[in-house]
Amino acid sequence: MKRIFSLFLIVSSLFSLSACRFPVPPSPESESPSESTSESEATTKSDFLSVKDMDTPVKIVHSDVKAFYDAIREGETTYTWDYTKEHVDGNLTFTEAGRKAAERVLQSKGLHMGVPVTLSYTATETVTSAVFLVDTDEDFENAVRAIADKNGNADFYNLLPDTTYYYKVFARDGSDTLVESNTASFRTEDAPRFLYVENLVNARDIGGYTGLDGKRIKYGMVYRGSELDGKVESAYKLNENGKSVMLEELYISYDMDLRGTQSVAPALGADIPRDFFTMRYYSEIFQEKNKAVMGEILKEFANPENYPVYVHCTYGADRTGTVCFLLEALLGVEKEDLVLEYALTGFAFPHVSLDRTDVTNPTRFLQFIEDFERLAGDTYAEKAETYCLSVGLTPNEIASIRSLLLENR
Repeated sequence: MKRIFSLFLIVSSLFSLSACRFPVPPSPESESPSESTSESEATTKSDFLSVKDMDTPVKIVHSDVKAFYDAIREGETTYTWDYTKEHVDGNLTFTEAGRKAAERVLQSKGLHMGVPVTLSYTATETVTSAVFLVDTDEDFENAVRAIADKNGNADFYNLLPDTTYYYKVFARDGSDTLVESNTASFRTEDAPRFLYVENLVNARDIGGYTGLDGKRIKYGMVYRGSELDGKVESAYKLNENGKSVMLEELYISYDMDLRGTQSVAPALGADIPRDFFTMRYYSEIFQEKNKAVMGEILKEFANPENYPVYVHCTYGADRTGTVCFLLEALLGVEKEDLVLEYALTGFAFPHVSLDRTDVTNPTRFLQFIEDFERLAGDTYAEKAETYCLSVGLTPNEIASIRSLLLENR
């Protein structure tokens, strides 16, 4: 049934496109019978419409992000490399005005956002409209699709890193026949999964890091980033396009808001559960007065109904960074990758660069690591388990978190 419905969507899109070139595709619910066609319409394998394999990994993040990620992973540099200097024109003095100015300059470059994979086709005859399908399986049963522009190109965002994808094209030829191209493939680069969601900042997937027993953290389960409603920063307000990506592409099922109770309407809609937590961060989480709320937060990751979850504060840096550090440590991620994950926030907020010598976030973060390392346990996973038990998690809840978030391989 999935395959039939997918074909129906493709055919419907192409019929609507044939009357008016390259508009925004209508939803199936809005189409009149004259704009649609039979689910069983046959397609013809085309000998004039083709796509080709890509031999080298395709880019999904900015080249500076990739360079930093690779350098740290390969041990070629240290965490004190301040990768923000060249991007903020030397404006790294952290009076409040200086910090905001540096943030605006850095964020305008879009380093903190994923970049699209652009696909194209070749046609030796007239094509009036075309739709690309992309999937991790050649059966295309769960394909995402995008309508080609007038040049025969389509952009796909938020693809998984280090993953092989297959793609093909359905098109209308000059005689209005539905034709199908061959299937080709490409592989995305090994990189952090930075997201592209309009008006969000510092948004990414925490998946991909290696944890306990060599198992990777699953992609598509825990997303982190800035606020969604513009309560503190008016620019960080989800628009309708962003909301569509969050709900229909990332399938966010739970909004974990670490800012404390807010009166702003839920950005993801009333149907998406949202809980507020007034938490502190870095070494303050070890104070007895702050342990209860930390226990409440961490317990939510043991509930399978919450996934995929979007966890955020205002900037997705300090409170969010603390929660993600604890969560990933519990999953068995090693210190180098935990610090790397924190440092990636620096591509949106230069005050997180670990080369800062003034009293800013990195100093507090590095003190937090020292205090974390004093916990009982030989490994970071054991230390995180010690902390989780101290704030009220049960052994079963810890096991549930690990079972839910680590790949079964």
